[in-house]
Amino acid sequence: TLARLGMIWPELGGIDPTIIAALEIDARYAVYLDRQDASVAALRRDEAAIIPRDFSFAIAGLSSEMRQKLERARPATVAHAAQIEGMTPAALMLLASHLKRAPAAKSA
Repeated sequence: TLARLGMIWPELGGIDPTIIAALEIDARYAVYLDRQDASVAALRRDEAAIIPRDFSFAIAGLSSEMRQKLERARPATVAHAAQIEGMTPAALMLLASHLKRAPAAKSA
């Protein structure tokens, strides 16, 4: 906490308590935000992944609704799948990870 750091650097004692609270919250959640940023970056890299025409969307963890939407739309790439109404980031990450494991998966 900033209070503990204030014991080392007394100059920190002059910081507005509102700013101290915001800094402590930012520090507490920084790890989670970094992890989320890494997930988003990985998904962006996978957007060009081609989805084979015969790809099965029967993916463990994918909701029935998402599976049906993907089956109906038959997107050509992960980027196209992202444009399907209601498609969630979690569903896209599941799709991308299964495409990486599929032997016929290719990237554009």
